Amino acid sequence: VNALRFHPAFVSDKLLSKLPFGSQLPDVVIEVDSIAEGVDTVGVEWHVQIKGDDGSDFPFPLGRGLSQAKVCVETGKIERVVDIAEAPWRVIGIALLPAIQAAQVLLSALAPKGGSPATTAAAAAAAAAEKR
Repeated sequence: VNALRFHPAFVSDKLLSKLPFGSQLPDVVIEVDSIAEGVDTVGVEWHVQIKGDDGSDFPFPLGRGLSQAKVCVETGKIERVVDIAEAPWRVIGIALLPAIQAAQVLLSALAPKGGSPATTAAAAAAAAAEKR
């Protein structure tokens, strides 16, 4: 769990806590969802929670991740840690999905019957080539 101290949620929490209004900001904590272990490897699925003023917890946006640590079986020391945090592209894609779907509906409504604008244009070009 110490390897996660550089996660953006914790880095921003530490930076913002130094500001004059930092004491008014909520605390963030890491919650372990599951652990898988092998002979020399351990994997952890986790997420970051924001502690509300009223005692309620809610998930930190883009605060999920997976961590894997490989340990030397002879020394017990950690040899390698891989930390994969949730990427913002997922949220951007979810936010853009309604606009993409609306554009698809609009384009299909504007297309002449019998195909999409690209298919119709290709068919028109083929017909013009045949006339020559």
